[in-house]
Amino acid sequence: MNTMSNKIFFITGPQGGGKTTFVKALADLLKESGFSTGGFIAEGYWDNNLRSGFDIVEIDGLNKELLCNTFAGEGDEKFHRFFFKQKGLQFGNQILEKTAGKNLVVIIDEVGALELEGRGWANVIEKLLQNPPAAMIWTIRENIAERITARFDIIPDALWNINYTTPENVFKVILKMSKQ
Repeated sequence: MNTMSNKIFFITGPQGGGKTTFVKALADLLKESGFSTGGFIAEGYWDNNLRSGFDIVEIDGLNKELLCNTFAGEGDEKFHRFFFKQKGLQFGNQILEKTAGKNLVVIIDEVGALELEGRGWANVIEKLLQNPPAAMIWTIRENIAERITARFDIIPDALWNINYTTPENVFKVILKMSKQ
């Protein structure tokens, strides 16, 4: 089994640019190479060429929950044009909470504007920074990466923009870092 020691990696790219697809491929490479993984991805879906919602999918692909969509429901948390579902937010936070202090590479897709406001995954991320898993990979929109580092008072061990690399190249660097 491969191990890491409290590393934080950022995968950046534009909105709708393929960060989730990229990190899914990276997670598969990590698992195939013996890394234990945790966390989630946010799979988006479209309606009339417009992003209309996201499901939160546990990284093993076995469990998923509606995270947000454009339809208001009771107890929803409105953010821009989306309505975040309480059940989806709880599901994501529970996934992350159980990774604290574990020998896992944890994927959080994504850390964004909601977290900058102290919402979404912000509280559990603060806890993970106090009792981190072996490594964390965060997807972040490229235009807010600096604000995320300031908000959580961290400096990532590496940052990759999906427009200039491949999951295979990122995997090679992570593998090399795990052997140091």
